[in-house]
Amino acid sequence: MDSEYLYHVLAASIEELRLLGAGATFPEVSKGRLGEFRIPLPSLRRQRRLAAALSRRTDAGQEALEAARAQLRSVESLRGAVVRSAFNLGGEAA
Repeated sequence: MDSEYLYHVLAASIEELRLLGAGATFPEVSKGRLGEFRIPLPSLRRQRRLAAALSRRTDAGQEALEAARAQLRSVESLRGAVVRSAFNLGGEAA
């Protein structure tokens, strides 16, 4: 099994795995319950193709997220500048 493929399958299955867990302090997945979890197992060649495609999309999504965060920081900075400007009109005392 391709490890990158396995990573993507598990990452996409977090909620399903969480639902298998039981426990008050923290959810624990028993060996028996984990045995209920099935991992699709296409050919190794297909696993590698799927993993590569998912990695590209994940990377693109991460880049988009970072760009959005940078824009948000710019907006927050601009908002702060506008508020400071409103209360300190060009350095004049209010």
